[in-house]
Amino acid sequence: MSFAIPVYEMVLKSNEDLTAPSQVIRLSPNETADVTCKIYDSGFEPDSLSFLENDKPVKNDRNLNSVTRRVKGNKHEMNFDCSAKRVNGSYQTRKMKVAPRLSRELLDDDLLCPTNKCLNNGLCVFRKGFESAKFCICTDEFYGENCQWASTTYKTPAGVNPNHLYASLGVLFIVAFIFALLYGRENIFRVKRKDAKRFLAEQKSSHHNADDDSLQNYEFCDGIENAIYEENKRSYIHVVNEYDNVPSDEKLQSRPLIKNQKKQNSLGVTEEVAQSQLKCDYSNISKPLRPPLTMEI
Repeated sequence: MSFAIPVYEMVLKSNEDLTAPSQVIRLSPNETADVTCKIYDSGFEPDSLSFLENDKPVKNDRNLNSVTRRVKGNKHEMNFDCSAKRVNGSYQTRKMKVAPRLSRELLDDDLLCPTNKCLNNGLCVFRKGFESAKFCICTDEFYGENCQWASTTYKTPAGVNPNHLYASLGVLFIVAFIFALLYGRENIFRVKRKDAKRFLAEQKSSHHNADDDSLQNYEFCDGIENAIYEENKRSYIHVVNEYDNVPSDEKLQSRPLIKNQKKQNSLGVTEEVAQSQLKCDYSNISKPLRPPLTMEI
């Protein structure tokens, strides 16, 4: 995995002053950075670019108008000079110093002292409104009023690069962002599943209630209702005797009376009773009708 490396530039512009205050950048131990020296415009003579590190030239084999040097922070400072010759024959120079990182960053109220009295790459500052109270901000390797004492308790973490730390934080942020998206998506799906289950339960409940309501259209009986119903039904039948089957031309003839007509338990009925219509009530409509009575003559 590649990590973003900070780039610090010294740019030469023909419309600017020949000199400028030196830049200071501070790196933590094992922190990596690129320092670049380059010509910005055509106001300089070709192949006149010069780039020095601690008064030693940085190789520029191809005589380009831009040269970059990769450095790594340590307890020693590095001084860079970038210069080129203008077309009018004057030289323009820019300076940069790479120093160890301070034990704390500068605050908005911190102002630089006119003269830096601090040693070992310390920085002299004072608070706005308190010009007489000057003090030093030391690097992690030194301490004291003027950063004159070496710190024996400070240990440089081996193989630790702040650039890697920043990149790791970026990776953690991306992972946390992706996790948040997935978690939010899972919550949405969970809500949808819950709504679907509730909808199915409501549908099932509605169908169950519909089935229960449909039973109201039916009547339940245990047999007693049938008996009551049948009792309320009346069936009418005609009891006839054999004289009803006699042809019409013979009905005018005299007919003998039925024997034993005065006995209550004899089979048959009198002619007067036979010719009348009897109504009989039955409790069961399904009971078969009795056949016509026979008479003994």
